Amino acid sequence: WAVRLPLALAGLSAACATFLLVRSLADARAARVSVLVFATSALAWVMARMLTTDIFLTQFIAWAIYFWWRCWRSLDAVEENSGVGSQKSEAVLSDAEKVDPAEEVRGAAAKQSFRWQLAAWAAMAGGVLTKGPLAVALPLLAIGVLGAWRSRPPAGLRAEDFALNAFGPLRWWQATFAGPRNGILLLGALAGVPLFLTL
Repeated sequence: WAVRLPLALAGLSAACATFLLVRSLADARAARVSVLVFATSALAWVMARMLTTDIFLTQFIAWAIYFWWRCWRSLDAVEENSGVGSQKSEAVLSDAEKVDPAEEVRGAAAKQSFRWQLAAWAAMAGGVLTKGPLAVALPLLAIGVLGAWRSRPPAGLRAEDFALNAFGPLRWWQATFAGPRNGILLLGALAGVPLFLTL
């Protein structure tokens, strides 16, 4: 029991992360089916019973991907709630009371995203301590693919505008990926890397 119980709990934790990720992507029925598929797959079944660290790595990667996804979705709230209106008229509010509700929503979403990022970095640190750098590569690859897929370059950009300049690639990156989402992700990375290194 002393050896197999942590393995079983890690498998259960990975199934829980899978359930939460799929439920946030689809619905509860799809999440239950995904947990059933994960729990009955031969690899997960064997990993949760063998004396290896593979199931722990699976658990940390699953949680890191879930935390990155929640970070991304909390930043979607910034874009969705940017048009929030004020409840009171401008004439009723004094200068001290004038608060932009959209700014409050954006600030709360940025703080929530930052918390999810730190949780993702902590999960990746646990994975690195368990098995190695694969625990960093897979979640960052997943969020990188998501970022590249969801970003749309501004209209009118041409490769020729940036190719003949020494700072062309940097200017292209700034024009394509500039915005509050990437700034918050960069801030989280700057805070998460030291946390990752200390864990």
